[in-house]
Amino acid sequence: MKKTVLGIFLSLFIIGCASKNQEISKQTALHWHRIIFKNLSSINLDDADDAFTSLEVEHPTSEFIPIDMLQLSLAHAKNHEFALSTFYMQEFKKRYASFEDKEWADYMIAKYKFFSIEEAYTNQQGMDDALDFVNTTIKTYPDSIYNYELNTMKIKLELTKKLFRQNISNLYKRLDKPKSAEIYKTDINKSDIIPPYIPWYKKLFYW
Repeated sequence: MKKTVLGIFLSLFIIGCASKNQEISKQTALHWHRIIFKNLSSINLDDADDAFTSLEVEHPTSEFIPIDMLQLSLAHAKNHEFALSTFYMQEFKKRYASFEDKEWADYMIAKYKFFSIEEAYTNQQGMDDALDFVNTTIKTYPDSIYNYELNTMKIKLELTKKLFRQNISNLYKRLDKPKSAEIYKTDINKSDIIPPYIPWYKKLFYW
C-alpha cells in the first residue's frame, strides 16, 4: 500500500486547483459510493481512496461522504494502515460526529494509536502519543462505556514504558554508570507482568 495521508491531501489539492477547462468526470455521488464499496470489497484500498477523493471534490455535500469515511477508516485499520484509518476517523469526528459519535470516534482513534505500535522499544514517540491520547479520552468521557478497554490500554502502555526505562537503567549499570542508572530506575513488580515478546534475532538490537 503506497497511499499515505499526505498523498490524499495532495490529491485533493491538485484536483481543487485544476484548471476550469480540465475535463471532470461528473459522475453521480452514488456512482462513486458504489466504486468505493466495490474496491473495499476487493481490498483495493488505493483505488477506494482515489474514488473517495473524487466523491468529495465532485459532491462535497453528499450524504455518502461520512458513510464512506467510516468504511475507509475501518478498512485501512483492518489492513494495519493505522495512519490512514486515524485520518479518516478524525475527519469524520471533526465534520460529522455528534457528541455520542465523538466518544466512539475517540475510542476508535485510541485503538488505532495503540495497535499501531509494533516495536514498543523503538517507537517511544508513538508510545507517548498513544498514552497521551488514551488519558485525554478517559478524562473527556469519564463515564464512557469504553473505559474498561481504554484503561487496559493505558495500563499496558504505562507498564511498557516502565520496562523500557528499566532496560535503560540496567544498561547504565553494566556500563558502570550508577548515577545514570538511578535516574532511569523504575519500581516494577515483575512477578505480575510479562515483558513484550521479542524474537531472538531482534534481541541483538535491544538491551
